[in-house]
Formats: sequence, structure tokens, C-alpha cells
Amino acid sequence: MKIIQIALLLFLVSTLGCQKDRGPRAFVALKTVSVYKTHKGDSLQEVFKLSPGDQCAAGRVEIEKTFGYLEVVCPGKGYGWVIKGVDYKLVDKATAKEIIK
Repeated sequence: MKIIQIALLLFLVSTLGCQKDRGPRAFVALKTVSVYKTHKGDSLQEVFKLSPGDQCAAGRVEIEKTFGYLEVVCPGKGYGWVIKGVDYKLVDKATAKEIIK
């Protein structure tokens, strides 16, 4: 019984030690990117477009049907969702280094 408890404790410690807080991320548009009002439902309503070089704060990731969506907040433009992995890069705000997706 004690061996099982020790194995469980080692498993939990090793798993928790591998998790890393991402910290704040910036979304940088590489091409024109459409931003949608919501990621839910069958029809996406575009609320604005981002031009290459535009930067936004990146938030949560949601999976809806077959696509993943990334929440963004863009200064001077607004709030919305972009299709994950399309024409942008994510950058760590603290180090300004690109995050590997």
C-alpha cells in the first residue's frame, strides 16, 4: 500500500512540475486577419480586420466544432475571436520572443 502512495505522490509532483504558466501573450498579425464577434454558432460575424503588424492581447483558446479560436483584445479596435493558427504569431510579452504553437 505504501508503494502505491509513494508512486502516486511521485506522479503528481512530476506532473505539476512540468506545467509552466504561459504568462501574458501578444498576438501579432502577419497578414490581414478577420476578427469575429463570437466563436459559437454556425455563422461567423466579422467585426473588424487586423492589418499586418497589428498587435493584440491574446486570451483563451476555445474549440468549437472543427476549428480552434483564440480570444483577442485589440487596442482601438475591440474584442473578438480569430481562427487559431491563421496568419499570425504569438509572442511572449515579457521577452518578446515568439512562442512555439
